[in-house]
Amino acid sequence: MSFGNIKPGQQWAYSTSSTWKKQYPAAGGKQQSPINIDMSAVVDCDMLCKIALKMAPSTCRVRIANRTPVIQFDPGCYIKFIRTQDILALKSGTIHVPSMHTVNGQKYDMELVLLFKQGGSINPEADGYMPGGAAVSILFQRGQDYGRCNNFFNEFVHKLPNDQESAKEIDIPVSPDWSPDWVLPPESKSYFYYPGSLPYPPCEEGWRWIVFEDIQGISGNIIDSLSVAFSNNIRPLKALNSRAVAYNANPKLPIDRDIVERSDADRAKIEEISAAADETNTDDTRRAETERLGVIAAEKQRVGDWYRDNKLYIKGLVITMVMLLTVYAALKLVKFIVNHDLLNKFIVAQVLGGTVAVTAASNNSPSVSSNNTN
Repeated sequence: MSFGNIKPGQQWAYSTSSTWKKQYPAAGGKQQSPINIDMSAVVDCDMLCKIALKMAPSTCRVRIANRTPVIQFDPGCYIKFIRTQDILALKSGTIHVPSMHTVNGQKYDMELVLLFKQGGSINPEADGYMPGGAAVSILFQRGQDYGRCNNFFNEFVHKLPNDQESAKEIDIPVSPDWSPDWVLPPESKSYFYYPGSLPYPPCEEGWRWIVFEDIQGISGNIIDSLSVAFSNNIRPLKALNSRAVAYNANPKLPIDRDIVERSDADRAKIEEISAAADETNTDDTRRAETERLGVIAAEKQRVGDWYRDNKLYIKGLVITMVMLLTVYAALKLVKFIVNHDLLNKFIVAQVLGGTVAVTAASNNSPSVSSNNTN
């Protein structure tokens, strides 16, 4: 698929779809998509268009290209064409607002296209690319605010980048059981089938289209959120030409053992890889913590050994420091006494104090004698 993989000089836009065939000759072919499905002209679906589907839980990886959200899915989802025994794997999905296809001339609010390939990449420029594939389309109309369809979109739509061009793929956390199975019609799985093309460059033909008849109700909030950044990311309707649209009226799809076994094997492999990654992360964390504690213990041991080896030296150093501080304090005290002549003042005070005492005693002696005479 050309989304996000356009070579220099090959940029395109939906608004210029009338000129696509200048750079992409396939766009001028006779079996192009999308189309209007005229229910009055459909033919019965023979074994050629009988299918089986198997969907599985997936992670959600999204990028934005050409005003279109592109969802990448994990292995585990398959479509099988019963007559030819072709099994194709789900690679990605694109969201279009409003719908590309119309039924009896009626356009709907949104369309989700799930793209399946028999092998190789969805990107035509990739090594080992195999042309052609299958496209499963689900149409949506503004309606109920609950149900599995709403749950499917609510888990990632409000986390999409607002950029109209964002080739960087981002991982969006979703529920462990999040799956494209949530958007398939829950009751009637009748569908239309026709041969078509990719609805955007390179517009290669050889794609088998399955368009479910049952229109899914979806919350207006989801429609509005997508319309803000991604509206009108659709190609105009193309002529049906000599093609016939087949109709499968069977409301149930068969369960096919081949795709169930392949899906289960894919899921088991993913779980094994995930468990190995978790174990690796756990081991790395445990190893890092062990190394950290080892460093701390070694440092404590080194400090303890150094203290024991230098215990007497430290004790002597402390005693010396105390003595030096004592001497220093004594010198400062002596200097203070000398500078303020405190010693001389103290001696003078002592002498004067003694003289005052003697004089007082002398003054008191005559009085005593006189009293005695009397």
